[in-house]
Amino acid sequence: MCYSVLVETNLKKLEKEFHAAADIKSFERIYKDRAQQIPNTQIPAALDENFKMGQPLENSQIKKYIRQYHDKKIKELEQKLFVKKREITDLERKLKQKETKTNRSKLETAQRVLKRSLNQLERHKQPSKESSHRIFQYSYAPLITLNSKHQRIIHPFRYQLRPGYNKEEVPSRINMFNARIDALNDRRSWQRVFMHRHAALIMNGFYEWVEDPKTGKSRQIRFMPEGEPWMWVPCLYDQWKSDDGSQIIDSFALLTRDPPAEIQNMGHDRCPVFPKWEHFDSWLDTQTLTEQKAFEIFEDLENVHYAHQWVGQSA
Repeated sequence: MCYSVLVETNLKKLEKEFHAAADIKSFERIYKDRAQQIPNTQIPAALDENFKMGQPLENSQIKKYIRQYHDKKIKELEQKLFVKKREITDLERKLKQKETKTNRSKLETAQRVLKRSLNQLERHKQPSKESSHRIFQYSYAPLITLNSKHQRIIHPFRYQLRPGYNKEEVPSRINMFNARIDALNDRRSWQRVFMHRHAALIMNGFYEWVEDPKTGKSRQIRFMPEGEPWMWVPCLYDQWKSDDGSQIIDSFALLTRDPPAEIQNMGHDRCPVFPKWEHFDSWLDTQTLTEQKAFEIFEDLENVHYAHQWVGQSA
């Protein structure tokens, strides 16, 4: 699977390079959902940059939602830090008076929570460059689709497909963000959207958990196609609406296949599908695409070699 993905978030660049138009109203909707703390609404920080002061897509409504979200999160985290710091001080005082396993364990837990909260606070104030472009399960990313007029549209979709027929959210333990090309006609969730709702994700790297051969422990690794600033990945999407129509979730899964040797040798058994660029429009145009052609696209791939880098290791 693709545990997480490094995506292109510069909407003006996507508009220019792919002759597409950003669906700003849809972006407003997801930013409003996040500001209102609708569950499973995560947006990479780099996407925010498109709408800030002085940017080509500056948008006062989205800026307001961004400010509301971060202000609320920073306030919550600062309150949490205050409580944890007081708890740690109290536990340290008790341990000086008498050492106990219970209080020592509580102190270690509180210190871990404090460190995690400090990191979260820092990300809200100043996210790192790479993490700000990275999406995880339930994160939104800009994908390219075709509208009814055959115009390319940049639309935000969530990375974890929620089928339109599902009354309840799909649990996080179930992988609905990767679709195996050999299961497209077998799994109900994929059957209803394959050959009907296609999109393309523009990305330049993906992350997996593999066993570190030096330590034998599980570790994150990043794979990048050498010599390619971008790769495009075929995706399937669906739309879920609440019964009263007040909430809409557009969501997607990216397609995966067996990996090339260099990825398999590093201990992973899947890879995103990276077709030749000449197939980009054919995949998006489901009105003319045949199933035979779709599977041919999955096999006609760009000839690239994937470099790798362990997370936390300098380039």
